Amino acid sequence: MVVGSSRTEGLNAIVGGVQDWTKDYSALVANVLLSQGIDTCVSACSGSDYLIAGDGGQVPAYYPNAAGQTARWNVIDSGVSLLDSNSHISAYGSTNTEPKAIALDLFSNGATTGGDVTAMKAAMVACMKALRGAAPNAWIFIIVPSGFYYVPTYPAEYLTALNDAFSSYQSANPSDGRVQLIDIGHDLSMRITSAVDLYVNEDHVHPLEAGHALIAPVIMSGIQGALSSPTYQF
Repeated sequence: MVVGSSRTEGLNAIVGGVQDWTKDYSALVANVLLSQGIDTCVSACSGSDYLIAGDGGQVPAYYPNAAGQTARWNVIDSGVSLLDSNSHISAYGSTNTEPKAIALDLFSNGATTGGDVTAMKAAMVACMKALRGAAPNAWIFIIVPSGFYYVPTYPAEYLTALNDAFSSYQSANPSDGRVQLIDIGHDLSMRITSAVDLYVNEDHVHPLEAGHALIAPVIMSGIQGALSSPTYQF
């Protein structure tokens, strides 16, 4: 289960002047996993984040972390529940079908809109806890958005906040060995995010087809490490 926003959807993955959703990193990773017999679903919408509703406010924030607010982590958009009678995420509409892995590519829209760092950190940690409760045996991958080292677009405090939130979860849950940070790193992030019209759109946020092609192998490598982990296998 891959969660994210327009970057995850592959906005601006343009081929021959036409949007081609099969060229975004999530589709590339999904195709590799499918070849290994692993189904993938994507829960992503433009403009969304942990605390931000997407598609112009029509789709709830992924984990608003506030009483009375509709969240997307446990529903499909704002209507159909993702949770079964055991309050576990149901991948196929019945009990005992929790996802084997959940990858979160969020924090980007909060960073580019000047979101409250403390609130974003709290929402991410609370979201990880909620997902762990709803999918006790799943891997939880936190993806560092590919441009997060490009300070002109993403202030450094947001990369620090994301890493701090992940560390906070680990410190509070030392026995949880099924969480992992996936980070393409400084050099590749800068290579992609600074190369307008080659790897990234003019906004320095949305990778082009070639950018997605560089991101996908790193994401897949992180997931593949879990696939072969002695701690847990799919």
